Amino acid sequence: TKEVGRGTGQGLSLSHHIVVEEHGGTLTFETEPGRGTTFFIRLPVASKRVPETRF
Repeated sequence: TKEVGRGTGQGLSLSHHIVVEEHGGTLTFETEPGRGTTFFIRLPVASKRVPETRF
């Protein structure tokens, strides 16, 4: 966590790319006014990506 106005603003974008696009998971959140926001990351048991094979 950084001071207000000191972040790069890329955290959610990078998280979405990694969780959703790269691993086929979901990224959701719930907000409670006055209390804060909780983020939920769900990843599948098996990745959709095919493992790299080297010979």
